Amino acid sequence: MADLLGLSDLQMAGALIETATMVRIPVAPLADPACSRCGGTDLKRNGRPKPPLKVADTPMRGKPVVLVQERPQLICKDCGAPGYTRSGAFHPTRGMTNRLVRHIENLVVKRNLEDVARELALSGKQVTTIALDFLERLLPEQPDGRRRRNHRFVQPDIVAMDGIQCNDSRFQIISDGRTGKPLAVSRTWEAEPAWKALTEAVDVTKVRVFVTDMHVTNKSLAATLRDKCQALHVADRFHVIHACNQAVSRVINYEVQRLRSKKQAGDATELLGMKAKIEGKRTPDEKRQQIEFDFDVPPSIAKYPKVLAAHRARMQLMHFYSSTDRETARRRLVEFDRRASLRGIAERFAKVVGYIDDHREQVLNYFDALERDANGEFRGFDTSRAERRNADIKDIWRSTRGTKLDLFTLRVLYHPYTFGTHIVEHGCGHFEGPFAPDEIVVRSHLPVASTPTICPACSAKAAAAAQPPPCDETSC
Repeated sequence: MADLLGLSDLQMAGALIETATMVRIPVAPLADPACSRCGGTDLKRNGRPKPPLKVADTPMRGKPVVLVQERPQLICKDCGAPGYTRSGAFHPTRGMTNRLVRHIENLVVKRNLEDVARELALSGKQVTTIALDFLERLLPEQPDGRRRRNHRFVQPDIVAMDGIQCNDSRFQIISDGRTGKPLAVSRTWEAEPAWKALTEAVDVTKVRVFVTDMHVTNKSLAATLRDKCQALHVADRFHVIHACNQAVSRVINYEVQRLRSKKQAGDATELLGMKAKIEGKRTPDEKRQQIEFDFDVPPSIAKYPKVLAAHRARMQLMHFYSSTDRETARRRLVEFDRRASLRGIAERFAKVVGYIDDHREQVLNYFDALERDANGEFRGFDTSRAERRNADIKDIWRSTRGTKLDLFTLRVLYHPYTFGTHIVEHGCGHFEGPFAPDEIVVRSHLPVASTPTICPACSAKAAAAAQPPPCDETSC
């Protein structure tokens, strides 16, 4: 019976009762009741039993679970003090098991509070209280209103920063440039708050590459980083290619309008149908393939000279980003400038050409930061991995409106992780992780620890404290 519950000090005391909305399980302690004062087990009944103790537990069969424990009134025959056994699996104040509290903590970093409360048949206040307590353990608030980190992510050497706007609110998301996972959130686009968020999240002296778009805030932060640790500032490839795609889109739109004005609606519709392909967009059912830089005339757009010129300019930019060294990239960038400045499309490409001209050094720095992977292929760094999470962050913003802004930060930082597997909270109050993928797989197959663990730092301190003091020869 105890194995069914998975609680070491409880057993089932009767048949499980399942209704349409919940599961009720009568339970009883495995240990005999003991006196609360002297610890004796010689007890006797004293009056009517108290109302049963009802404790919420993790869901079973897709329904909320309630554990029901009878509470007879007992007194010690020796000292007269009351006797009662309360399971160590029950949270002392929340009316639920400790594992349900951890389950809720894992849910509130991934879903909105109302959905969690509804699924577990709890009140919104209960779930909000647990979420805020969890936030306080991870990021305890200081007297000045700022939050200190009780958990730090693995120190990255590549840092990416990307601005995001959610309605009227603006945020700077600081992320690991290799994985795209968030490290910190700044609640404005201003330089000073962003710098504070960055320095609290990472050791800036160990940052090697700083990848951003060329917003004035990011340029200011990059200059500060360059002074402190000579970090290489890389202009984000994603934003350069996006600006080029917008230029191609403008050329196509202009050509479509020209065709319609000449009553060539069929040709205009045909060109619009090819627009996504010309811009390099891929349909969801298309497999991701290595881009082939084909500068031959695509038959479908050969009859539209301006569209063809825009397509070739875009392919030249992609060819530029396939370079494996700075000098080759510089020559290819000159060719892109020439193609993008051709008559008929120069006006539409003026913005992306001007962007590159203004930040040519940072754009070319992309090739100084290239690395070879295990297969010998070159890999560059940009904010594309972080950009993929922007939709998730906007969804989080919509679902957390009306709650504390700190809960938005909690969800942005920790929604990719599961506590207990990716990140572990030790009994000493410190957090450890995220762990490497191989270690996560190993941890996911380990049995749940019945006793709190100690983090490596506290364990080392305890071991050092247990060592005898060095011998003083004068006192020996």
